[in-house]
Amino acid sequence: MPYGWIDPEPFLTHKDITVYYTYKDDDYSNQLTYWYTTDFTHTCSDNEYDFDVRELPYYNENDSHQDIIRKAIDDKKLKLPDGDEYEDS
Repeated sequence: MPYGWIDPEPFLTHKDITVYYTYKDDDYSNQLTYWYTTDFTHTCSDNEYDFDVRELPYYNENDSHQDIIRKAIDDKKLKLPDGDEYEDS
């Protein structure tokens, strides 16, 4: 059976920064719960643009992942792939 690339599903876009879901072993049917990436081309939770939402300084288990990641984007705390930049505030 041939395998091919499937674009990762966006988790959220905030201030022109898109965060994508990551997948265990790049298997689209194995979406990870706490790991996300800012790199569209790597979704396996093993590169420098991936992060665990629980390790962000804003993490609180009562807050949604969307709210936590929006705060990280607001404070420019996520590493972005080459060519992507935070907008000036």
